Amino acid sequence: ALEKYGCGSCGPRGFYGSIDIHEALEERFAAFMHAERAIAFSDASSCATSTIAAFAKRGDLLVIDQAISEPLKTGCVLSRANVLAYKHNDADDLLRILKAVAHDDLKKNRKPASQRRFIVTE
Repeated sequence: ALEKYGCGSCGPRGFYGSIDIHEALEERFAAFMHAERAIAFSDASSCATSTIAAFAKRGDLLVIDQAISEPLKTGCVLSRANVLAYKHNDADDLLRILKAVAHDDLKKNRKPASQRRFIVTE
């Protein structure tokens, strides 16, 4: 691979493009996981940012640890979801926020299933 492709594309595939070895890796990984498709990222930051933005969307709720990494924060912003933050590693504060969300549901006569909700932590 080194002789054919060199030491790397030196950047994200979205900018520099994909090559056959990227697609072969994804196909093999999908087969291994018995999944329809798979995607490989060039670095952890791209993966974190893209994953949050891919799963969450406008109208969803993200309850995040206030100390999550910058790539995860960027993904939250890009998702355009509603975001509430709880104190770092504080399960009691997380519970407080979840109870406040449940209380808001009752007040607005909203079914919890009407909104997708995620807890984002590291």
